[in-house]
Amino acid sequence: MLVEIKGNKLIITADINDLQKLPDSTTGKTLIVFSTHGNIPTACIVNGKPLVVSINAYVKKDKK
Repeated sequence: MLVEIKGNKLIITADINDLQKLPDSTTGKTLIVFSTHGNIPTACIVNGKPLVVSINAYVKKDKK
């Protein structure tokens, strides 16, 4: 994951999971496209401190 600040924009670039083989979430209700699996300090500095990012990107599973 790459995190940058450009002007007043936070730009996050992340490699997503293989869309044909998305892993299940722990509850099994969603398919995980991308996750940081918690809070990640970045190289971006805001007010003298590292910016911390947490991302969960998912899609709901089809109901059977």
